[in-house]
Amino acid sequence: MPDFISKLNQSASQLARQAAALKTQAGDLAEAAFEAASRTESEREGGPGTDARYAYETPLPDIPVEASTASTIPQPTGGTATDAAPDTRARTNSHGENIAFIVDSCCDVVPAYREKYPVFVVPMLINYREESFLDRETISPAEVFARFDEEIPKTSTPTPAYVHRAFEQVEAAGFTHVICVTISSGLSSTHAIFETVSLNFPHLTCEIIDTLNIGVGSGMTAMRAMELFEQDVAFADIARQARRVASQTRIFILPDTLEYLYKGGRIGKAVYSLGSALNLRPLITCTPNDGTYAVIGKARGRKKSIAKLVELAQKGVDAPRRYRVAMAEGIAREELDALLARAQEYFPDATEVIDAGSLSPALVVHTGPGLLGIVVQNLDEQPGL
Repeated sequence: MPDFISKLNQSASQLARQAAALKTQAGDLAEAAFEAASRTESEREGGPGTDARYAYETPLPDIPVEASTASTIPQPTGGTATDAAPDTRARTNSHGENIAFIVDSCCDVVPAYREKYPVFVVPMLINYREESFLDRETISPAEVFARFDEEIPKTSTPTPAYVHRAFEQVEAAGFTHVICVTISSGLSSTHAIFETVSLNFPHLTCEIIDTLNIGVGSGMTAMRAMELFEQDVAFADIARQARRVASQTRIFILPDTLEYLYKGGRIGKAVYSLGSALNLRPLITCTPNDGTYAVIGKARGRKKSIAKLVELAQKGVDAPRRYRVAMAEGIAREELDALLARAQEYFPDATEVIDAGSLSPALVVHTGPGLLGIVVQNLDEQPGL
């Protein structure tokens, strides 16, 4: 009898090991199916990982540039102002240049920079069925998220009228030079609109920088340009160095759920069903060559996903060069604070770690609350550059 029981136990143990192996294999196969479905649906539908341009916006009908006066700009209803006014006084540098900055609202520049420097922000539009809002001007990120249960809005690029208004304000304030920083031309037509509208202002010397990035990834390039402005660097050199640092800036994004990507049509039902069943979360970046979205990793569960986010950001450091880090959130403040508390451990050689706060709601409407983002910006070795 003891031999029989011993053999029975051995058989049970063997079956348990085989079952565990089969479970692991099934999980691996399911994850592989998730990745394959993600690639297939991305290529077909224009979601993350594709080269489909402008996949993350729904453009409104353009207003002719020649008619772009304040009286013709549509005024969205409702909402409250959310940003402090920038210091828009023209200041002549030692090179005889009065430099201003124009950015779109998806180019997340931290509030301290928007208040300190002459920054003019062109708002994206956040559109509900019954009303529209100006991103960060007439609606805040918290207000957008509070309405998610009722309706997930769509976003649209600024019309030429809004861009034209910003250029008019720059010219009227006495600036002679303007550096424009936009989110990726691979994701939005905003950059092209800026280029077109700038032709109507021949008395302004313009440089329009395509960051091939989004959110804080774009904002960090604009912020670097403003720091160079503070150091009295000449306009042409600011533009040149900003373009270079844009190519050295990477963003890594972690949504908390696939639900909003699915509801917004960014992923298909197969990817949504598989990913949700496996508790998988994709990690997304902007590709450095064309600035489109790409899924560069995945992880199961929130804790492992955040660890994977940090790991990918660490790999984005171009050692031994100087670098800095920014971290941002979309209704995930506690988790962002936890990341910031361990930033010195995660990025011991960073020259600084920036708390970039809330991401633009025009970005987060596509991913839902619980979004975390880390940006790594590799800098030139020479201090001051």
